[in-house]
Amino acid sequence: MVEYTDGEWDEIGNQWRKAAKMDDVPRLEAPAFIRWLRHSGYIRDYICVPDADLPYAEGKYEPDEGRLYYRNSTWRGAEQGNPHDVWTLIHEGCHAILKHGETRLRASTPGKRIPSRRAGSDEVDANRLAASILAPFDKAEFRPGTSADAIAERFRLSRTAAERRLKEFERIYRAKNGISRPLPPGIVDFLQAQKRKGYRVTSVDDPPLSPTVANKRYEGEACPSCSEFKLVRMGLCMRCDACLATTGED
Repeated sequence: MVEYTDGEWDEIGNQWRKAAKMDDVPRLEAPAFIRWLRHSGYIRDYICVPDADLPYAEGKYEPDEGRLYYRNSTWRGAEQGNPHDVWTLIHEGCHAILKHGETRLRASTPGKRIPSRRAGSDEVDANRLAASILAPFDKAEFRPGTSADAIAERFRLSRTAAERRLKEFERIYRAKNGISRPLPPGIVDFLQAQKRKGYRVTSVDDPPLSPTVANKRYEGEACPSCSEFKLVRMGLCMRCDACLATTGED
């Protein structure tokens, strides 16, 4: 697996778009990009075959041949803008770009075929590069609060791919703006409880007090039932505000 940051993957994707002269619009035309890979010598050829000839995969990359193979239906779907088929075309092309050395199938083959550990990491890298080529950050008009639906619509991605890309956009945005990643709520509760006990904690602010919670003092211990840090002492026992479980005596 290649150890690049989100921003580095995004820049690599941008460079491939620029090389193909396809960086002027948000939506990439996947068939045109594959044709450019062939024209520029990054692959020897791409071949569309009857669906029956690829019974267990929508597309594959054969490194020994330097060729990409796609089902006829997958290629046609990409021409029509189907998000899944667009992703398949670019994903397989990314295996060629990254010079992966094993045959790659877009769908898993049933039976006894077990993918190698290297194949698994190569799939991750191909997915990262495909996402960066199809949905570059600088074309996203991203701002805090941007939804996965908006990303899916802008770049013609599936919902699953858009949700994954949204998380990457959020990390890129934080890195560009020097914003720390928000702490999980349970950790915030724990740190605020420790701060109330007098420990020096600089990573969280003092919790706001309201009439309903001003007198609550969480103990700073995880609930044995739900693992939330919301245990309140009640005499010799403690009750969890999150799941209402009650602990035994000290």
